[in-house]
Amino acid sequence: MRVPDTRMVMAAVAVAGWLVSTTAAGEGNAENGRRLAYTCMGCHGIENQKNAYPKYSVPRLGGQNAAYIVVALTEYNAG
Repeated sequence: MRVPDTRMVMAAVAVAGWLVSTTAAGEGNAENGRRLAYTCMGCHGIENQKNAYPKYSVPRLGGQNAAYIVVALTEYNAG
């Protein structure tokens, strides 16, 4: 993944996390969002990454639109 792609994904995940958070507008923590997004890149930034279940591929976040990420994180948060 190129550096600009990584930055875009990190920014998108940080924004998506902010959108699905329960805090009021203006109370977000951008640095915490960047830290959380960095953690996600360990799996979501690697092409053809698989988890412990061989038939489940980890979806790439690079190139996804913001609406996809918001919906995915909202559903993940809901369980």
